[in-house]
Amino acid sequence: MTTTKAGRIDDLLDRKPGEVSRWPAVVAVVAAFLIPVFDTIGAGPILLALIGIVAIWTLPNAPRIGVNLAVAGVIIFGLSIALYEGGGRGNYFYDVGIVLGVAPCAYLLGRRLGSANLGQVYVLRAVIILSLVGVIVGILEYLESRYLISNSLFSETPTRNGQFRSRGLFPQSLVLALFCAVSIPLTFDKRVVSRTLLRVLTVMVLALGIYTTASRGAPLALFLAGVVWLICYAVTTKSARIAFSLFAILVGFVALLVGSGNPFSGNQTSLVTSSDGAVASAQYRAELYRQVLPVVAEKPFGFGLGRVPEHIIVFHSYFGTLDASRTVDSEYVLGLLKFGLVGLVFYLYLWYMVVRRLSERPTAVGFALVVLLFSGVFLALQSWLTVVFILPLLFGLQIGEVGRAGARAS
Repeated sequence: MTTTKAGRIDDLLDRKPGEVSRWPAVVAVVAAFLIPVFDTIGAGPILLALIGIVAIWTLPNAPRIGVNLAVAGVIIFGLSIALYEGGGRGNYFYDVGIVLGVAPCAYLLGRRLGSANLGQVYVLRAVIILSLVGVIVGILEYLESRYLISNSLFSETPTRNGQFRSRGLFPQSLVLALFCAVSIPLTFDKRVVSRTLLRVLTVMVLALGIYTTASRGAPLALFLAGVVWLICYAVTTKSARIAFSLFAILVGFVALLVGSGNPFSGNQTSLVTSSDGAVASAQYRAELYRQVLPVVAEKPFGFGLGRVPEHIIVFHSYFGTLDASRTVDSEYVLGLLKFGLVGLVFYLYLWYMVVRRLSERPTAVGFALVVLLFSGVFLALQSWLTVVFILPLLFGLQIGEVGRAGARAS
């Protein structure tokens, strides 16, 4: 009996003949986590987009000539625009890379993996393992009260109540807390982590990681995901009314944040009144949502890609006058400033689709998406390359998995 060259390659990759290799998709996830660690010039989005295209190209029945070439063409076109106009516009090159490159590639990869059941378990395991590696680094940072990994694009998070806030592999402490929170729902998928003891230990380590970051938003996001889980499992009917009810609850919750104070009182007054840093941080978000409404009323289509103009949102606080245009710590506010009402409609659509799919088929990926989307209330998700890749990847996985389950049922 002879062994063909293809057979030898299959043996080397530890897979059966004809089986799809899971490694390109896993490598793409690893790249999403590690590129920001080594990227000091801001070229990460384009490199990650190209890795995503290669990962899609390896999948069977992938739309090679259609979608992949279209995505590659859009990236090249976007790069040309960025190189032509981006010289004098900060962050423009980055925005073009993530909007036209990273996010579409990640979504297409997730959609294909989910719809054909092609190794998504290994992709989710990679997310959990890399988050755990970040936690280990974060714990060491917490014990030594200093950052172990750094580059020119990483930022330092101020201490909270005297506690040093670790960041692990990530550019900011809240991003580490976010991925710990995202990984916890994924851990409860028995396909991803099959052993109960290992699942419990993993959750404990991830929870410890959140503690070392002193994040308050990550536990709140997990709590919200838990509430959605209880609603999904408490109801017995699978109707559209469930999706609309959950959607209304989530939108109403965010609306409460937006409606804090008088939304059209301008920036002459401020909700940021506390001299305590932890309290002022919470007040800062409420003030951010309050002041964005008159800005959107003036610029309903936003300011476009690139850096937000200075002095758009100004805070008067105990710590002095702050220009929040430089640090917009909210994905929804940043989306409104850049894309206007179109950005708001887009995020509402994401919320609706995630909740609707959860009402049809509750999955760990869906609950992880609830954590991610809610985290946008206190974190600018599009500012962090790893998040920009993982969010659409999980979104594509959820849509593909639910669609595959529906096709199988019919």
